[in-house]
Amino acid sequence: MSNFISGADAPSRSIGTITLSWGLMNMSLSLYSATEEVSLGRKEFVEGDPSRPAGRAVIDKSTGDIVDSSTVIRLAEADNGAWIEVTDEEMAAIVGVRNVAEILTFIPTAEAMTNYVPSAYMQVRPKKIKGVNDPASAKAFALFLQVLSERGLSALVSLATRGPARYGLITETGDFLYVYSTDEVRKPIPMVLPSVEADHLAMAQLLVDAIGVSTPVLPNVTANGMRALVNAKAAGVVVPIGAEPAVTKEIDLMASLQASIEAKRGQATAWPAPTVSTEAVA
Repeated sequence: MSNFISGADAPSRSIGTITLSWGLMNMSLSLYSATEEVSLGRKEFVEGDPSRPAGRAVIDKSTGDIVDSSTVIRLAEADNGAWIEVTDEEMAAIVGVRNVAEILTFIPTAEAMTNYVPSAYMQVRPKKIKGVNDPASAKAFALFLQVLSERGLSALVSLATRGPARYGLITETGDFLYVYSTDEVRKPIPMVLPSVEADHLAMAQLLVDAIGVSTPVLPNVTANGMRALVNAKAAGVVVPIGAEPAVTKEIDLMASLQASIEAKRGQATAWPAPTVSTEAVA
């Protein structure tokens, strides 16, 4: 298993099956979502009446009229400005065979994790047949992961499931990280900063230590806070709204640093202790 800090239960239901093609070996693997959304969403109701849920309709933006969704046709704009219909069959021909992960190349894992931007985190495991791993796929996948581990590599694949083909990285721990294509990652904005004085840097190091250095569990603050707020309001409690902190305007960095250190001393955040999975990949 990976060493990502996790708090949600392990996935129990596959979201689909893919075929990993490695040379002449084709492995049937199950794909699992390795993340879980934790939220308390707000729903829309007409005039705030829970008995009148608000829906969504397809609108002709040129007239504002509501139209039947079956009359909507998807078009793509050509370079010359013409709008052209592209059918699902034509899209399928572009993305290639669905649910087949084609290995494009192998990348040193250290480079893969610093050169590509993850967009989703999944897990791949040998497909089970009546609750038991498919023996051929399991054996081939074990060999595949062992090679990745011994060489310190990750496999770059191209995979199309329900939508367009996407790039992904399969790691030695059986993690599957979808990554953005290079075209989707923006170049960094040039950053010009003034030089830093040695005494300021030394004081800043003290402020880092006062705040603390750790590898904590990361609770979903928004979802937990939303639930607490809703429950409090349901009980008739008036919840005060906190004010936004004022932006620092002082130019005396040393005084600001010293004051920050004094404010943080004795106020270290009590982060929950992380639990790290150390089990071997099944």
